[in-house]
Amino acid sequence: MRRAWTAMMLRPRGFATLAFVDDILAVAKALHAQETPPRPRLNLPSAMIAPSCAPDQTLNVGRLRRLHARGQLPNTVVDAFDAIGFVWDPSAFKWSTRLAALATFQDLRKNLLVPRSFVVPVGNTQWPRDTWGIKLGVFVHNIRTGRVKIDEPQQAALRELGFVWDPAQEQWDIHVAALRHYKSIYGDVCVPQRFIVPPTWPDTRLHGLSLGRFVNSLRQQPDLPQARRDDLSKLGFVWDMPKLHWEKKLLALRTYRDLYNDLLVPKSYIVPDDAVWPKALWGLPLGIVVRSLRNSAVSEERRQDLENLGFTWDPLGDQWDVILLALKTYDANFGHLRVPTTFVVPSTAAWPESTWRLHLGSAVTHIRHRADDMSTEQMDLLGLILLYDEGDNADEAAE
Repeated sequence: MRRAWTAMMLRPRGFATLAFVDDILAVAKALHAQETPPRPRLNLPSAMIAPSCAPDQTLNVGRLRRLHARGQLPNTVVDAFDAIGFVWDPSAFKWSTRLAALATFQDLRKNLLVPRSFVVPVGNTQWPRDTWGIKLGVFVHNIRTGRVKIDEPQQAALRELGFVWDPAQEQWDIHVAALRHYKSIYGDVCVPQRFIVPPTWPDTRLHGLSLGRFVNSLRQQPDLPQARRDDLSKLGFVWDMPKLHWEKKLLALRTYRDLYNDLLVPKSYIVPDDAVWPKALWGLPLGIVVRSLRNSAVSEERRQDLENLGFTWDPLGDQWDVILLALKTYDANFGHLRVPTTFVVPSTAAWPESTWRLHLGSAVTHIRHRADDMSTEQMDLLGLILLYDEGDNADEAAE
């Protein structure tokens, strides 16, 4: 084996004695041949004992690398090692493979929030062959904590990749970006608890975020730093959702009262998509809300809020005189009491002003369904209304 290097004893000036290189090259070729494609680069330790060598014979790979660094290896030698992917500079190789792993993680995950336990999967061809098995999460953690020292060019390479030095801040920024986009779509940041960012959003970093759970968790963090509270305040973040829901109900009741001059809201009433209503209220099932308020216990403070609005706790008792006057006027105007459920008293001279905008159809519906709670006078009126109902049915049968 050493015969091949005999001619090198008469070497040009500056070249080292290369008799030991045959052993290293033979071992390197054997190791390279053992690997199945795609083959990795061959990163041998600085000193190693090969099976073909004597027990006390160490292959001085470190010396080979030093000769290469000083330019003391012939090109033919360098070419022979290059052909099998020999690593001349282990430190540079280690850095470049980890940088390649980070770049691949970025391509696949669209971020560099590498979990500490993450290891590059072996056998996965989405990853460069030389990165297989790298404990990338540990490497990233060590960079952040300063356990791995890096120079300015290496820092620049990390910055170019978008390396995350503070993962907690990065996560915060991502979630704030998600809230900002949510607001651009829905007009607020009152995110439902089960909301997950869909894959249709343009920023791929946000896809799959459990934004609803994140928002809910914020409301349970009284010690959230002021800087983060400021970020949320700029977005109009709501800390007290029950209070917001209550204020929303009050606004709906106030708007209904302004439109109809009463709070006799039909049970089936849903706030329409109409410009006379605040957009935030569109679709609110106000009739169900009102019924729930009448049948539920409310705090004294909220009860006072409703009283201030003129809330109708008992539609028949509280508004009976007005309802009765409206029904008499209806009968006088139309000659019957077959009041459509959608009928609202018009604001015209044909009606007493106190009845204007009264939702009379809703009031009649209440009368029909509240027989057990009625006074004698109210029962008499109910009988009259039912009489008209029966007359309608008889007319329909005759037809």
